[in-house]
Amino acid sequence: MTYQWQSNGIVLPWATNGSVTISNAQASSIGTYSVTVSNIVSSASSSATLSLLLAPVIISQPLSRTVHAGNTANLAISATGSPAPAYQWLFNATSIGANTNILSITNFQASAQGSYSVIVSNAAGVVDSANALLILDSPLRPGLLSMNSNTFGMQWVGSVGSNYIIETSTNLPNWLSVATNITTNGYINFSVTNPPGSPPKFFRAVSH
Repeated sequence: MTYQWQSNGIVLPWATNGSVTISNAQASSIGTYSVTVSNIVSSASSSATLSLLLAPVIISQPLSRTVHAGNTANLAISATGSPAPAYQWLFNATSIGANTNILSITNFQASAQGSYSVIVSNAAGVVDSANALLILDSPLRPGLLSMNSNTFGMQWVGSVGSNYIIETSTNLPNWLSVATNITTNGYINFSVTNPPGSPPKFFRAVSH
């Protein structure tokens, strides 16, 4: 009598006994295992399904962006795990009853501005996503400011896909263009390094 095991229809040359052992089982080990038992008279086959418990792993996080009033805002997350993970969206840390990997907010208004995140879970574990900030894209306005040594970082909040020119001035009447920024998520970021003793400067973002 002989035995021959297969995994998802692929012959396992080393598996020729009445039982098979899968050492260090991974996601790639999941599937249907079958064995064919033969002798000089006939053969018979049997199969079984191998499942694993794998904790969720987030592959891509939801991303912050600005949204035009009245438009639909979409946030998405991608995660792996076994069994397939479940999703629970939160708005400002409160569950909003959405449970798919894509969240769509129609007719976006000021009341929907805030922090969105996802709890991803299955029988093997739970993981929290990063926070994604959704805010209105108008009017063009300053965002975060930062200072690191002699480097000053500036952020403006504008429209997704729009073209903005960063200008600087030392006296306000006269402005000089120093950068052009086409924003993909609505946030315009710019940094400048001023050596000690440099004259003060003004900066602004202008829609182009």
